[in-house]
Amino acid sequence: MAEIEMTRVVKVEERQRGVFGKIIKWLFIIFNVLMLTWLGSYWMDLGDMSQNLSNDFERASLGIGGTIGTGLVLSVWLFGDLFLGLFVLLTRGKKVTIEKTID
Repeated sequence: MAEIEMTRVVKVEERQRGVFGKIIKWLFIIFNVLMLTWLGSYWMDLGDMSQNLSNDFERASLGIGGTIGTGLVLSVWLFGDLFLGLFVLLTRGKKVTIEKTID
């Protein structure tokens, strides 16, 4: 009996970004890393400040100020992500169909 070899053709759809799209995508990634670093360093500073408090008023003001500051950082992060994320979606490039032959 003769063996029958079967080949399979698989079609894969990919998007290819242009140079501008790659720049926007990297700006989005760098922005998120910077915001995470900013939030972490802010919380570390709050922790360091909490070591030097002497009364309840200072502890309460640190808690309130820390909450407001965290909310500000998270708001900037959210609006920056929405703005840059929209550009990342709009610059994702044309859809390209690639055919791969699998033996």
